[in-house]
Amino acid sequence: MNGIEKAVKKSGNANRLAKMLGVDRGLISYWLEAGYPSPKYCLAINDATGIPLHELHPDVYPKP
Repeated sequence: MNGIEKAVKKSGNANRLAKMLGVDRGLISYWLEAGYPSPKYCLAINDATGIPLHELHPDVYPKP
């Protein structure tokens, strides 16, 4: 399970995560297909769900 999948699971579902972030549900679907969210939203997802940044987008946030 990748970071964005963990974030969706932790928030309850994709609709809830979208509401928490103030984005459209379709954007969450796009991220799920890509396997990672836009770097622009990683901090907000981390704040909302506690999923570590390196799990959300390892290319941008390397594992400490």
